[in-house]
Amino acid sequence: MEMATEENEKIVSDIYEDIIGEIGKPGRPPDTEELKFVYEVEHFQQEIGSGASFEQYFRWSDKAEIDGIVDKLERLGLAELVNTTKEAISVAFPNGIPGDLEEFDDLTDWTEAQEERLSSLYSEISIYHGAITNRLGAFAKEHGLVL
Repeated sequence: MEMATEENEKIVSDIYEDIIGEIGKPGRPPDTEELKFVYEVEHFQQEIGSGASFEQYFRWSDKAEIDGIVDKLERLGLAELVNTTKEAISVAFPNGIPGDLEEFDDLTDWTEAQEERLSSLYSEISIYHGAITNRLGAFAKEHGLVL
């Protein structure tokens, strides 16, 4: 299990918090593709690690974000997470991720079997949080995003 460095934790946290803002204060939109990349991968990590596994991420993300997460994980060299994340998407949305918001909301009311499988899939990748943070920190440094 790879542990995140303090430096990378700070870099990623600073970027993410700058974008989401503080309670009562809006953040700033991720105005570059690189900032959006860091935000979306950290959002994935924050939501799946919140205690509700993939369910939380799928409920609080839009179609475009979910559609792009596998490519982002591949780009970071996190092959260990790619197949599990693909499977989680197919468990949550067996007929594909709908573009219609109402239909999307209806499909995030999963069966007990789906919830159990999503939780099981999360347990397979939960050890990679440090690796995600370290790769995002390196990405941020490489792209001049350190605040």
